[in-house]
Amino acid sequence: MTARAPCRARAACAWVACAAAACGVDADRGRHPAPIVGGAADADHPSVVALVARRAACASAERLVCSGTLVGPRAVLTAAHCLNELRAQELEAIVGDDVAAPAAVLAVWDAFVHPDYDPLAEPDASYDAALVVLEAAPDVPVAPLPSGPIAELAAGTPVRVVGFGRLAPESPPGQRLTGEAIITAAGPVAVYTGDTGVPCGGDSGGAVFADTAEGERLVGVMKASGPDCADFGVFVRVDAMVGDFVAPRLADADRVASSGRPPFDPDASYCAAACTADADCPVGMLCLPERDGRHCGYRDGRVADYGSACGPDGGPECVPVGAGSERSCRQRVPCGAGGGGFCAAVPGGGAGCAWGPAAAVALLAAAHRRRARRRRCDR
Repeated sequence: MTARAPCRARAACAWVACAAAACGVDADRGRHPAPIVGGAADADHPSVVALVARRAACASAERLVCSGTLVGPRAVLTAAHCLNELRAQELEAIVGDDVAAPAAVLAVWDAFVHPDYDPLAEPDASYDAALVVLEAAPDVPVAPLPSGPIAELAAGTPVRVVGFGRLAPESPPGQRLTGEAIITAAGPVAVYTGDTGVPCGGDSGGAVFADTAEGERLVGVMKASGPDCADFGVFVRVDAMVGDFVAPRLADADRVASSGRPPFDPDASYCAAACTADADCPVGMLCLPERDGRHCGYRDGRVADYGSACGPDGGPECVPVGAGSERSCRQRVPCGAGGGGFCAAVPGGGAGCAWGPAAAVALLAAAHRRRARRRRCDR
């Protein structure tokens, strides 16, 4: 019985992860973002931006995560679940009509998540909202916010949904899209819309606009849709949180004067330099545990050093470094490179890697242990 406990624990964790991702209700579909169903290119809402994660290589397409709306000079309102798997400073905001041809790319310096956000709650019962702070103010107007409750948010009212997405899982991220949806039910926290203009994938965190007595206003943050991005959409009401969350956090955003991180240094040896927390690393990097201690590195590329500047045709080791306005491309140099063979983290390895036959044996032994654990779990 005790030997099986770790397996049960992992199964429980898998269930929680499923619940957090809103299985059965498409809350983010972040792996394969899709566009607003029935959407068309949007040129009227430049305040709606794309939130992307670091690409694996400079030749790769941007990795769309979510959408968001500029509601302050440097503040973007988005969905809190967009930060479930990545830390805020691993994201960048793309300004413009098309993520493949950005007008500007800005680093994210900080984020404030709504205190009543609960990833396990029903879609209409949680304030799925966050405010992310950018490094600088983009040259676009901010979206107008409601000053108070919006009486127009009732069944039968048309709204405009705006967000970024992919046309297909295999295609690159596309343009900013818009579509019309009709409200079918409105609650105190969230609003449901019908089967047109359904948000999907990379549209999470995107904007919902409506005509009100004050004019066009940002009335919602896109949260979820029905299974397979069909049947209905769900958005969180902005008027329900503008006074006690959005306005105070906008004031906090104005006080974020820096990222609190050191700038990326292409001449630094990140393989050798130690860190104790993410704050010791440049924006976008994490303080990652290695066998010889903790070092700054990117989530997908782990710890490495970086050599000469390169372009999109520089091959798979030409990778993005820095973030936002400091973004550039450099050749990735694995820790301990030059000896050939496998790279495995071993105690006393200095840069965290060892090369040659001993490293290969270490990797094979680790793989054998993982297979043995899986067999025990399958019993």
